Amino acid sequence: MRSILVALLVALPLVAAESPYGVGVVRASSLWPVTKGKGIKVGIVDTGIDAAHPALQAAYHGGYDFVHNDAVPNEESSGHGTFVAGVVLEVAPEAEIYALKIFGKDNSFETSDLVRAVDWAIAHHLDVLNLSFSMTAQLDSARHALDRAEAAGIVVVAAAGNDASRVNYPAVFDTTIAVGAVDKNLTVATFSNRGPELDLAAPGVDVYSLALRGSGPITTIKTGSLSLTTTSFTGTRTGEATGILIDCAIGRLDQIPPTVAGNVALLRMDATFPFGEALGNVVSAKPAALIVVNSEARFYYSNVNPAGVVPPMASIGSDDAERLTPGETIHIVSTLGDYKFGYGTSHAAPHVAGVVALLRSLAPDARPSQIKNALYMSARDAGATGRDDEYGWGIVDALAAARLLAPEKLPTEPRRRAVGH
Repeated sequence: MRSILVALLVALPLVAAESPYGVGVVRASSLWPVTKGKGIKVGIVDTGIDAAHPALQAAYHGGYDFVHNDAVPNEESSGHGTFVAGVVLEVAPEAEIYALKIFGKDNSFETSDLVRAVDWAIAHHLDVLNLSFSMTAQLDSARHALDRAEAAGIVVVAAAGNDASRVNYPAVFDTTIAVGAVDKNLTVATFSNRGPELDLAAPGVDVYSLALRGSGPITTIKTGSLSLTTTSFTGTRTGEATGILIDCAIGRLDQIPPTVAGNVALLRMDATFPFGEALGNVVSAKPAALIVVNSEARFYYSNVNPAGVVPPMASIGSDDAERLTPGETIHIVSTLGDYKFGYGTSHAAPHVAGVVALLRSLAPDARPSQIKNALYMSARDAGATGRDDEYGWGIVDALAAARLLAPEKLPTEPRRRAVGH
């Protein structure tokens, strides 16, 4: 049987009806009656931006393309910068977005362009910088640039990295807030980097944000009263299908019933059998649609080659799989739109950048050190008591940080009445 090439996208990455869970986790909406970050300038140092995206047109205020040396920082590749900008706006809906493009088509960058981007941010009086990328080594030029940014009053937030190892540069630098990733259950993501340099944790698993217009893979699964919104693999077909859910186990040839043809295949990923071969086996049995179950409680993000071979499909976590029953009728709709799911510390960092924008709005004269201290001292403790290498100081908490940094700007909490005996 033909094996289909499957490539894991380590940091893939709003169908507007989907409610991003991260906003609730970081308690951003609790501050919205007071501030939504209006007028705070957030620089996204990344791959550029899809400035014409309907969700960005009001928020985007300019930037620069340091790859092509012009003032039009358009996306050229993955849409990573657009996704990151969307997360910032989920947390701080009235922040101003500035795109500082240092990544070209090959998704690499020159350190000199990073330095130029930081200096541009200083010259244009930005308030926050988000760095959702990693460097393999410490470079003094980058460190000195970030030192200058902090001295100029800019709070710098950086992704810890997705290697399940030590915190990467530039998050290692003292001037940055190093951010790791947690899932919906506030458990540290398996891929999230750890170590003594980690400062905070924020949502970074199955995050829902902006895609390049018309490119975001979204699939819905409906059966009875149950409706799940999930992702699909890049390169699968769009469309819809209805059929009986047929269990194909882990995709060995002897596990695939002939009745799967024209129905909906359920394929469970398993480390004991190559997934590319399993997917090829199932697709060759000609299902009308396919549901892939990850071995973890999160979506699996991949692309398939050649494109167009795999029918409409959904990628779900092991937790969602427990809500489906083989033999029931399943309706699947797979589309490409303006939003998508993604995961990575790249998507955890902008949750913190958005919280910083809210705090900066409440305390415009606060120094970066004061904002960082408020974030660290108010973070929701998780893992081992106190600061630890998996969560840092804990999970970022916008409301608690605001109460430390600018209590006078918040409504007085109502006193609890004593209960008489």
